[in-house]
Amino acid sequence: MLHKKKLLLLTAGLAVSLATLPVLAQDAPPQDPPAAEASPAQATVFDGLETQLALTDAQKPKVHPIFVSTQAQLQAVQDDKDSTPEIKQQKTLELIKGLPVKLNPLLDDTQKATLASFIAQITTPQE
Repeated sequence: MLHKKKLLLLTAGLAVSLATLPVLAQDAPPQDPPAAEASPAQATVFDGLETQLALTDAQKPKVHPIFVSTQAQLQAVQDDKDSTPEIKQQKTLELIKGLPVKLNPLLDDTQKATLASFIAQITTPQE
């Protein structure tokens, strides 16, 4: 039960934080509020992950669309009124565990290890 609550809280936090990521599009005006207007909790989760991964300026525009896409998928799972909480949890875990497939080609070995640790922390049941 504690694991389910932790997973749901982390998923919600991740989803909220990823929702604040700016969508990078050429010649498009920014649609998101400036970072200064984001709540500290929203900024902290994303900043923490980005800081942990130590993304380079070259990596950031490649990684952000993956986070945005994953956030949209996580939100769709949470909004699915036909799925049970167990199914939502399973789908959420699948999405989170699928991040390395998308991100690892863009990351160096140290970043890959950091991402693996982050995902393990989220998906491993706590006693």
